[in-house]
This record gives sequence, C-alpha cells and structure tokens, in this order.
Amino acid sequence: MGGDYGFGSVSIHRSLPQLGLTASGSQDQETGQVFADLGYRVSLDGIGFEPYAGIAHIVATGGAFSETGSIAALSGNEKSNSTTYTMLGLRANLAEMDLGSQIALSPRIDLGWQHALASFTPYQMVSYTNASTSFLVLGTPLAKDAAAIQAGFDLKIGPATALFLSYDASFSPTVENHAFRAGLNWNF
Repeated sequence: MGGDYGFGSVSIHRSLPQLGLTASGSQDQETGQVFADLGYRVSLDGIGFEPYAGIAHIVATGGAFSETGSIAALSGNEKSNSTTYTMLGLRANLAEMDLGSQIALSPRIDLGWQHALASFTPYQMVSYTNASTSFLVLGTPLAKDAAAIQAGFDLKIGPATALFLSYDASFSPTVENHAFRAGLNWNF
C-alpha cells in the first residue's frame, strides 16, 4: 500500500499565426494517488514469479488560470478529475547474474492488464477573458482497458549501489504510452 503526491506549475504560450494573436499565462497542477497491491511470490529454478492484483485511485487537479495578451486569451476555473484503475498481472525476476568484481545483473519483466472502473473523458469549461463567451474543451478519453508492460534490469555495482533501466508501456486500441526510466539507487 502507498500513495504519492506531485505538484508543479505550467507556463502557457499560445499563438494564432493566421490572426497575429498570442496569449500566455500559467497554471498550477497537482496529482495524487493511493494504491494497494497484493501478490504471491513463487520461485522456480532461480526465477521468481509473482502473480498480483492491484488497485489505484488517482486525482489530478489543474488550478484556475487567466491568460493575457490578446482577445484570444482564455480563462478557466480550477478543475479536478479522478479515476480508479485495477490491475492484474505477473511479475518475473530472472536469477541474478554475477559479472564479477561485485557487479551483478538482475533482469525483470512485468506484464499486466489495466482496467478503468468507469469510462472517463477529461474536460474543462473555458471562457474568452475579455468576453462572456464560454465553450467546452474535451481531452483525450482514457482507455478503459490496456495491456501494460514493464521490462528492465538492475545493475548492482557494489553492496549498496545499483543502476536501473526500464521500459514502461501501455497499449489500448485508442492510445499508447511509452517511457524509458533510468536511475541510481543508493542504500545507506
């Protein structure tokens, strides 16, 4: 079980070159989630398998904004969206391969099916800052079902230090997400 929270600010710079108009502004953003994961590890010939089930509830908030710069400037109120996902999958960790001089390689893979408990299309009502005209802006619908994969390895370079590299992706009929992650873990 766990949770995480992130926040930041986004700078907005838009232009309508056909009309010679520009607008700019900024917006604060926050994202948080709580999640739980339940699995059972089984070892077979040096390979660790873990079938698992998980659930996550995610809340994303975009703060109010008001652009400046031209008659094309937009404004909008704070908007929060949330959704809940379940996940069923299988993780596998291959046996650690000793490369000598306290260096070892540990490959891993995670295959899963992600399911949204409700259909969701993000939206926000925006207005022209200098007029009373409002309209609805729709975002990309989130996939109801998606295949997920995470493949990578840890490279231990000492008793307390490891480099990691992984490829994360999700695939659905309407959208794909791809990411590469790399980092350094140091235990002290």
